[in-house]
Amino acid sequence: MKIAGIILAAGFSRRMGKNKYHLLLGGRELYQYGADLLERLPLAKRLIVTNDAEIARYCIGKGIHPVSNGNAAEGKASSIRAGVDAAGQVDGYFFMTADQPLVSAVSCQKILEAQEAEPEKIIQPVYGGKQGMPVCIPAVYAAALQQLKGEAGGKKLMTGENTIQVILADAKEHQDLDTWEDYERLEQWIRETVLL
Repeated sequence: MKIAGIILAAGFSRRMGKNKYHLLLGGRELYQYGADLLERLPLAKRLIVTNDAEIARYCIGKGIHPVSNGNAAEGKASSIRAGVDAAGQVDGYFFMTADQPLVSAVSCQKILEAQEAEPEKIIQPVYGGKQGMPVCIPAVYAAALQQLKGEAGGKKLMTGENTIQVILADAKEHQDLDTWEDYERLEQWIRETVLL
């Protein structure tokens, strides 16, 4: 299958009060975790939806095509639409967020393998009982994705019949950064893990 990897990174970090994508975490800026991961995955295309010139430059160096989003103020759905537009003719979309730094290549590979085995199904990971990202959505849902508005995401399209869940053991991979408390907790965990 030809899958396009799409990182959603055009948010405004409103709950953080500053641009979270440039926060240092374990010696790297937050957005670099997702970009470095996407570079390594077996995908036909690699895209990042961002309006940040520094992020765009870094991603170009990783073989990831930056896509601007002039409607970013609308919410997440506008970035999904921009990513689907830019992906062109593919069989599916592998959506990632830029604020989930602990997602592993092994977990992503499991999601992609599940998509290969069930090409008409949406594939969603479950970390320690919590549904999360990255999510793989077949291109048959392209029109539905283009109809999303505001903060709506792929979850709006999921039903018990059209979605397969991939159970992943490490609940830590589900952690994203929306608040300063999230950031401080994760930074402390990374420091302690490195010291161990």
